[in-house]
Amino acid sequence: MQRIVIIGAGPAGCLLGGLLAQAGLSVTIYEKRTQQHGSDGRTISLSLSPRGLAALDAAGIGTTVRNLGVAMRGRVFHEQATSTFQPYARPHWCNYAIDRQVLSQAIWQWAESQGVRIHTGVTCLEYQWRERSLVLEDAHAHVWHETASLVVGADGVASEIRNVIARAPAIDLVKRAADQVYREIHLHPGVVTEHVRAIHIWPRGAWFVVAMPQYDGSLRGTLVLPEALDMQWQEAGMVGEYISAAIPRFHGFFDAAQMTAGTAAPIVTVRMNAYHLADQAVLIGDAAHAMVPFLGQGVNIALQDACILAQLLLAHPTNLGFALAYYSAQRVPEGQACADLSQANFDALLNGAPPSDDPLHGVVARVNFWQHAYADVIKEVVPAWSPDR
Repeated sequence: MQRIVIIGAGPAGCLLGGLLAQAGLSVTIYEKRTQQHGSDGRTISLSLSPRGLAALDAAGIGTTVRNLGVAMRGRVFHEQATSTFQPYARPHWCNYAIDRQVLSQAIWQWAESQGVRIHTGVTCLEYQWRERSLVLEDAHAHVWHETASLVVGADGVASEIRNVIARAPAIDLVKRAADQVYREIHLHPGVVTEHVRAIHIWPRGAWFVVAMPQYDGSLRGTLVLPEALDMQWQEAGMVGEYISAAIPRFHGFFDAAQMTAGTAAPIVTVRMNAYHLADQAVLIGDAAHAMVPFLGQGVNIALQDACILAQLLLAHPTNLGFALAYYSAQRVPEGQACADLSQANFDALLNGAPPSDDPLHGVVARVNFWQHAYADVIKEVVPAWSPDR
């Protein structure tokens, strides 16, 4: 591999770049955002599990990231009349709530320290696979072509690299937007006074709120609701009143005007039967397998993608075709299984608090703490499940 170009400087792209640069490879990352160090304006919290942290440990930055997050020891479901705490089974088990920008910045800075060159304000207009040429444009509308021995699409749900790979006759791609949308919601300190260091979930039938703890005692999360209901609430100008009526403890603890500014964000799933093109291009993270985020696995599977791909590329430096094909064979079933598990959890939240999971060997424990393969876990839920091929 003479030169690797990664499109997208999110957590997965930067982790992959840093791992490859550590081994002495030449890595350049192009990021369309103009902000430095991963800031994209979103302040949503992510849940880092041992699966994702293991990938960061492989890079030597797991401890640094743990110190930036808040340890969560279980989940609290707040129904209309009662609240139920579901602790994780072992005292040392925890996930970490971490601001997306904080995580992105930490991995970005580490990648640069390993020798990765990250250029901001650069958009990938096209990947011309026959020539192995990227068409790039900077913030000043300057357009140029650039070649690479390997191109990695880490450019999210709207990936341009994926669009090229999906044109191959044998590649299946399904992209679907859910009927629901989401809005960020920040809950001031004091909104909960028990089990503060836990994921808090308020299911309310057609909609729900999921929030994670911050160091200052506040909670940061998302309101998820049908797009039609969001429009109805917006037109009535009563968003704050509707939410506070359904969840009285929220009254006075959030800024409805700030929460409802702008357009609600879509919830998109992406499903593919292969993540690579011959020996020249490959996808990681949301570019390969965007999913509903309500099992908390999106960032974890993305970081795992980056770590596994780095291991394969370094193990087979003269046979990229084999490394990429093996990566797809491993990761496609995992991406599809993780998406299906996430969808099942999403559907359960829309129907109220799901039944209490076996705290030691249930889905949450196996996915997060035992780090079992997603494809193995889903077969316990849906015995007839098999990946799309």
